[in-house]
Amino acid sequence: MLDLDKRGIVTKRRNTKIAKYQGGIPFTYGPLAYFLKNRIYLGEMHYGGKWFKGEHEAILDRGTFERVQELLKSNALKCKVKYSDSGALLQGKLFDDKGNRMGPTFSSKNGIRYRFYFSTAVVRDIATACR
Repeated sequence: MLDLDKRGIVTKRRNTKIAKYQGGIPFTYGPLAYFLKNRIYLGEMHYGGKWFKGEHEAILDRGTFERVQELLKSNALKCKVKYSDSGALLQGKLFDDKGNRMGPTFSSKNGIRYRFYFSTAVVRDIATACR
């Protein structure tokens, strides 16, 4: 991902009415994993929840694709962040300027609980450090 950032490569830009889904964001784990797990490169098509042999030619052999899937599984986050049922009203509805989901948290000072939201990209950076 660092190499993609250095080269300025971002996700596909789309012209939509909703600004948060325009794309053009850096390849964080989510977009990159989606790209690497895409079975269309094997010459398959998705329909009705199932994968079928497509009419297009595969651009990736199955062996390479399977090795990538194994690498993704072996590199899976070992210290996953679990979001509790906090009852936060905006949970799942807020996104930062890069399109990353924002999650609820809180801190306490002098017996008062202050609730706020943080970018999940921050958690991803911390979690990457604990591998």
